[in-house]
Amino acid sequence: MNAAMYLRKSRADDPHEAAETTLRRHEDALRHLAAREGIGIAAVYREVVSGDRLCAREQMQRLLADCENGEFDAVLCMDIDRLGRGSMAEQGYILDTLKCAGVRIVTPRKVYDLNNDLDETYSEFESFMARQELKLIKRRLQRGVRRTAEEGGFLSLPPYGYRRVIIDGHPSLAPIDEEAEAVRLIFAWYTREGLGCQQIADRLHAMGILPRRAAAFGRTAVLNILANPVYCGRVRRCGADGTLDTEGLHPPLISEREFAEAAAIRRARAHPPTTKRTLKNPLAGLIVCGFCGAPLQRLPASRTRRQESIICPRVGCNVASRLGAVEDAVVAALLPLLPTTIEQKVTPAPRDLAVLRRQQIENQQARLYQLVEQGVYTPEEFTRRRAALEEQRAALPTASPPAPPPAPIDTATAYARANAAGRNAFLRLFIERITYKKALNALPEEFVLEIKMKA
Repeated sequence: MNAAMYLRKSRADDPHEAAETTLRRHEDALRHLAAREGIGIAAVYREVVSGDRLCAREQMQRLLADCENGEFDAVLCMDIDRLGRGSMAEQGYILDTLKCAGVRIVTPRKVYDLNNDLDETYSEFESFMARQELKLIKRRLQRGVRRTAEEGGFLSLPPYGYRRVIIDGHPSLAPIDEEAEAVRLIFAWYTREGLGCQQIADRLHAMGILPRRAAAFGRTAVLNILANPVYCGRVRRCGADGTLDTEGLHPPLISEREFAEAAAIRRARAHPPTTKRTLKNPLAGLIVCGFCGAPLQRLPASRTRRQESIICPRVGCNVASRLGAVEDAVVAALLPLLPTTIEQKVTPAPRDLAVLRRQQIENQQARLYQLVEQGVYTPEEFTRRRAALEEQRAALPTASPPAPPPAPIDTATAYARANAAGRNAFLRLFIERITYKKALNALPEEFVLEIKMKA
């Protein structure tokens, strides 16, 4: 019998036990079972993932595809719930795939032949019980997490400035001196010196202060630090059962007053999200950095920077340029590929009231002939009403001649007249992506653009 071995450890199972230790122990047990039963193991599929979502389990997807291709006669696993205990649809898909492929499920306790009605029913029952067990585990975990947060514990990954410790039997945080000092500097520069997030990131970069998982601080990382209540000694948890905000067991790095001041400054500087009406960057969503691939951002003009610029959000990645110069270069490369003129959009004028009234009179006259033929009107009434309608028609003014259609407009002129949102929509019709590169010592207008047109 040609078989595959599937090993899975759920993150919810034995959280304090190493994943590799668990998988190795399961593999030894299954190899012993295979040797005793004379089963040959052709492939081993390992993963550490919850069995809740099949889309997140790459090894299980590979196993099912190989089974459909007829590569295996059986699948060895520690228990049938190791194959999955998610939704009924996903469990049914796994079992149906193995059944149609004629693949048996071999566990240390039982061999399941899904083409046998009794085994199929038993496997479906065990899958149902595994799914209920998963729901119970999730409820217990959620209650435990909330109870830990209520008591001031901290279960998430430790943020910048802290490391994980145990305080009074609860998971909590302890400061890392060098990182804690950087956090205090960030709040001081923001609240006392009035620096912005990008200015703070630049200053940290100049001082050689680095984050944990990036080459340099960015404006978003600084903003996340300023908005995290953990630095003033609070623990905040948002879940399906509401938001919980309690005093943490860990020591704060700043005072609650300083955190509140930073929050007030953030609210004062906040701006509504960009929409088509407020869009100010005609290249938004189109231009990316040629070195890191990040979308470039518009930097508005200020007292020290007289013109709008376009920059990479990663510090030190790509040199900034004037937004107008980059846009002009894009337009200069695009316009020769387009028609020289375009038709102007005409807003239809309301129909002439005289025309509408004349149409109504004609309809009434047609109805008048029908009524006299049906005997509803006498000849005298018919004559009188027809004369009244003719008088109304004669009193109507003549319809004004239709206005001539507007002449086509030059494409470059039409683009220049549009606002930023209109120019952005125009460019999106033809351009898929713009890649921007600029050397460190290049002149202000020396940059390289690679424009990928839409097919």
